[in-house]
Amino acid sequence: MYGLISQVNTGGNIRFYRAMALGGVVTSLFFALVFHAFLDNVKELVFDRMLVLAYCIVVFLFGLKKKIDHRAYSKCMYIGFYLYTAQSLIACWHNDFTGAYFPVYILVTLICVYAFRKNHESLIFILVFTIGALLLIWENNHIGMNEKWVYVATVLTSNALSYFTARIKNKFMHEMKLNQRILKSLITRSEDGMFVTDTTGLIYDLNQRAIELFGFSKEEMLDVDFRVLRKDPLTPEEIEEGFMKLNEEHFWTQETMLTKKDGSEFAARIAIIQLYSQKTKFLVYRVQDISNLKMYQEELLLAKEKAEQAAKAKSNFLAIMSHEIRTPLNGVIATSSLLKQSELNAEQNDQLDTIYRSGQNLLMLINDILEFSKMENGKLVLDPRPSNIQLAILDVAGLLRASAEQKGIQLEVRVHYNMPSSLVIDDHRLKQILLNLTGNAIKFTSEGKVTIDCGIEKSIKDRHLISFKITDTGIGIAQDKLPMLFQSFTQVDAGISRKYGGSGLGLTISKQLVELMGGEIQVCSEIRKGTCFSFSIWCNEKIIQNNISEADTSTTDYSNLNVLIAEDNRINIQVFRFILDRLNINADFAENGLEAVDAYRKKAYDLIFMDMQMPEMDGLEATRAIRNLATQQPIIIAISANAYPEDRIKCADAGMNDFMPKPFELDKVSSMLRTYFSGQSAEKPAA
Repeated sequence: MYGLISQVNTGGNIRFYRAMALGGVVTSLFFALVFHAFLDNVKELVFDRMLVLAYCIVVFLFGLKKKIDHRAYSKCMYIGFYLYTAQSLIACWHNDFTGAYFPVYILVTLICVYAFRKNHESLIFILVFTIGALLLIWENNHIGMNEKWVYVATVLTSNALSYFTARIKNKFMHEMKLNQRILKSLITRSEDGMFVTDTTGLIYDLNQRAIELFGFSKEEMLDVDFRVLRKDPLTPEEIEEGFMKLNEEHFWTQETMLTKKDGSEFAARIAIIQLYSQKTKFLVYRVQDISNLKMYQEELLLAKEKAEQAAKAKSNFLAIMSHEIRTPLNGVIATSSLLKQSELNAEQNDQLDTIYRSGQNLLMLINDILEFSKMENGKLVLDPRPSNIQLAILDVAGLLRASAEQKGIQLEVRVHYNMPSSLVIDDHRLKQILLNLTGNAIKFTSEGKVTIDCGIEKSIKDRHLISFKITDTGIGIAQDKLPMLFQSFTQVDAGISRKYGGSGLGLTISKQLVELMGGEIQVCSEIRKGTCFSFSIWCNEKIIQNNISEADTSTTDYSNLNVLIAEDNRINIQVFRFILDRLNINADFAENGLEAVDAYRKKAYDLIFMDMQMPEMDGLEATRAIRNLATQQPIIIAISANAYPEDRIKCADAGMNDFMPKPFELDKVSSMLRTYFSGQSAEKPAA
């Protein structure tokens, strides 16, 4: 394409000036013959006329040469303009500016001034012949004074108009040349291959990058169909679609495989635009090598797949480790809980409290890691339902009050007096946030108090913006450490980590939970003066009727229930024995799924606690097998250390009635029994 532009800049100029030279020959002969044939008393200057004719003929013939410097040729023609106009002006003067010669002079001046390419050249030309014409008019004694003023006015007016219209033309030509130079520069220096073809794909021209890209010489590419560069030819449907886009949008792009001279192939993006030149339609191809881009995309896809596999492996690892850790932890916490109900001396009680708190701290750490994993994998979802926020805050305070009192810290709760009794929110996640923030406040406060404030910032009909603030009088946090607070597995100070412990996940999880609820958590702190964490959440108010009847667990008798425990872990079996003994329940035990199914065939059990992971046959398969038996169906409750939502879904799909995660204690088992069995004589619900 840059060849076509070059042709316009050089060959176009030469053709133009060659045509001007030929025009000079024809018009000189034409006017000379007309003047002699039709006008009397004319003074035709043969020598001047012949000089102009000879010069124009020489310039025309010189322009027929194949190789010629267009700049030198234009200068030769500029001399011809001066000669032709001077000859016309002298002829006017010799003929006393008669009506025949004077219009010819005006016309010649107009044509020649238009032929100049630059404004200063046009200005010099106009000044020379305006001054010359005025002098010759004024010194001519054969015309009257009134006629002289008419000729002077005509010369000044026509030449001024010629100059200003020539300026407009030159400005247009300058902008066109500038655009051509810019286009030529862009195409020549483009990092993409550029081709110019006709509508059939025949190559007219190409740039240097196209030569380098395909390995062909320019001579080998000219007059060749662009289709030879394609690995696979376009189908008729693709061609039709392409021309439709070109006709409608004048643009068409596609990705395809192209072939080089050495036979190698590469992925390319081809952009085609449609241009018109002198009513001829051209196609301009822009060929971009996208091999590296394709390779990069493939590497990204491979990296994405590896990352997904790594995330899946991590999730599986966490699930396995959770199961393996929760199993012995169940024995620690449940046994400690049962021992606390026995008669012990003060020292034994202190030691047992240490064991129990250590187990609970370890369980909290495991839960934090699992929650963080869920967040990373996008599996954490909210379960909003009508809840009493005040009761939720009091539950949190009740759980943490013993820790605060042990340190001599006052734990205060302040709830707005007009707080609605029922707001739609995930109270479990809200408690988790408050437990993390309040637990941290107690942990890092050695004296003073910790306050939980809950209020209404704004209300719009039944929608309320509820604000929460947890304030302490603890050690505080330096301003430059605040940005580190919500980073995963991070403590603001290594010494603090060693002294107070913690996984560094509590605040990260709290922040993400608040954001999942549509809020934003903020913190302000001052060293040795305390810290305040605050966040606000929009909640909808919902009026509900509570019909809750408290079960008297002290008088509930489960001794007639037939219970089967399907569990392979000895520690968990022992924990179940302790708990069921306290509830006055005699249970049978199966160490795997096959034994559980076989036991149910022999005895119709009312309740089965089914472990999910067991040898021979797991709990899911055993549940499906029991559900397929045509006998009275039992209540089956899954017991598992896996705490992911998908585990609960798997259990429900297999036919289980409920899910009880490990570790579990006496209260949890009692709650499950109250849910499905109201007492000794209660009807046992069908599964």
